[in-house]
This record gives sequence, structure tokens and C-alpha cells, in this order.
Amino acid sequence: YNTSSALDYAIKKYSEDSYEKSIKGEKGMKIRVPHFKIGITFSGKYRKQYVEPFCDELLKLGYNKEDIFYDAWHDVLINGIHGDSILRQIYFKNCDCVVVLLSPDYKEKNWTGHIEWSAVKELINTGNDDKICLLSVESVDIGSVDGLYKNQTIAKAIDDMSAPEIAAFIHQKYDMLV
Repeated sequence: YNTSSALDYAIKKYSEDSYEKSIKGEKGMKIRVPHFKIGITFSGKYRKQYVEPFCDELLKLGYNKEDIFYDAWHDVLINGIHGDSILRQIYFKNCDCVVVLLSPDYKEKNWTGHIEWSAVKELINTGNDDKICLLSVESVDIGSVDGLYKNQTIAKAIDDMSAPEIAAFIHQKYDMLV
């Protein structure tokens, strides 16, 4: 296995013309950020149990890895000094549907509770909240998440759902948006 070839392929993949959007950060950072159909924000604790299985199921529904921002599939994109800015750009501007897997530890984690949620909250504040697909696990307290209210916010509890059922739900939400 030639790691140099894999790196060259990854660099080429993220610099192709189809990725027309770019962001500029503080010190002249310029990175081409692809547009995704679906982006997923979640606490890493739930990666193996929920996220990885339903992402694999989304592929079976006809999506490809370039359609879905699942960090494990696009780690070269977010690698670097400005990974936080890139993540905010992805969730706020470069996804048609943002899947938020709320969990008891979501708001406490640095990446999800501060960086990724700030982009989701910006969607709420700018009236783009229709593109948010809320999922929940472990009876998370919706009211404990900044910007969400118990009496108006509904998150789909996925604790007892299979990966194909979760993927089908996400697909239905995406289909409503496009």
C-alpha cells in the first residue's frame, strides 16, 4: 500500500473543480469545502453504536461518501489549524440537511457543544432550522441544549431503532428539503 499515492488522491479529491465553495479564515486560510447533502454532528461516544452503522445504511440507500459529511470519511478536509472554522462552514453553509445526534454529553463536549452546535444554532437564528434533523439518545433533556425548548422541539429518539430505520428517517427528512 503506497501512502504517498493515497495522500495524492486525497489532495486531488478535495481540490477538484466540483468543490467550488471556499472559506477564508484569519491569516488568509483558503480551503475548498465541498457541498454535502447530509452532515452529521455527534458526540464521539456514539460513533460505533449509532453513527457508523446508519452512515453505512445511507450508502445502501444510494448516497455516496461525497454526499455525507461524516468526519471519519473526510478527516483530511478538517485536518489542520483551522479545523473548527471548516466544521462551522460545513454545518452552516455546506450541507442541505444537518443531522444532530443529541446525547446527554453533546453540549459538554468541546467540538459538539461549542464549535458544531454554534453552526447549528446559527441555522436556528437565521431561520434555516428546517434543514436540521434532530435525533436523540438516552432520553436527552432537550431543554438543556441552548436554543432548544422542551415545549416546541421534537427530536426522534433512536435508542430502539435499527441502523436501516435511522437511515430511512434521515433520508425522509432530506427528501422533504430538496
